[in-house]
Amino acid sequence: MRIFSRELKRNLKAFLVWTISMSLFIAMIIAFYPSIADNAVDYAKMLDQLPKAMLSAFNLDTLSLADPLGFYGTEAYVLVLLFASVYAVQLGAGILSKEEDERTIEFLLSKPISRGQIVWEKIWSVFFYLTLFNVVVSGITYVGLEIVKREAYNVATLSYLFLGAYVVQLVFAALGLLISVFVTKAKSILPLSIGIVLSSYITSVMAKMSARVEFFKYLTPFSYADAGEIINTGAPQAGYMVLSLALILAAVLGTFYFYERKDITA
Repeated sequence: MRIFSRELKRNLKAFLVWTISMSLFIAMIIAFYPSIADNAVDYAKMLDQLPKAMLSAFNLDTLSLADPLGFYGTEAYVLVLLFASVYAVQLGAGILSKEEDERTIEFLLSKPISRGQIVWEKIWSVFFYLTLFNVVVSGITYVGLEIVKREAYNVATLSYLFLGAYVVQLVFAALGLLISVFVTKAKSILPLSIGIVLSSYITSVMAKMSARVEFFKYLTPFSYADAGEIINTGAPQAGYMVLSLALILAAVLGTFYFYERKDITA
């Protein structure tokens, strides 16, 4: 577990920056809820002027800004998913590539430890920080909504939103792990992470705006935890959760397979 402890120390600063920033960001958004709830009728009239496709893309056709969950699902949830997913894929993508980029892999491989164990302990560090990140952010969100709510809401549904976001982040983290086997330049990680997340998000928006490309929703993790579907049905679709777990498993197994066979340059 020495590698695990080493990775916790190595990624602590990034974890604190992302967690504190996201917590403050969510608190700021939630603080606007009372004002928006008081003027919900005016906002509804304004939204009626927008194209139906745009309303559908952002769940504004099925969710109400006056409702605490509707407000969170339309105003905060997507942004949380976007930023948290960038953190997840960046964390996963940098976990292996840093060793080669910083020229520390030769020292690591000189120890009596297999490549498989290296990957395994690094995966656990990613899982640990993502889990802790979601616990903190979810806690801040819940407390914030409890403070500003004007009416009761389904806490179980909110929990499912948290779960959906967590699973999406795990998918991106797993994809990042697989990418880290092939990308060894640390400078490439952030732009690559942003590119992956944005392209995935745009794909999900396109799938909701046009029936012609609705099948795109199966290609992007963002569609697997759609706020509108979770709030309206009370839970994420089981099929999407199974697909997410399959993607995570495939990416993790792929990481082990390719890293074991990789020609590593020190």
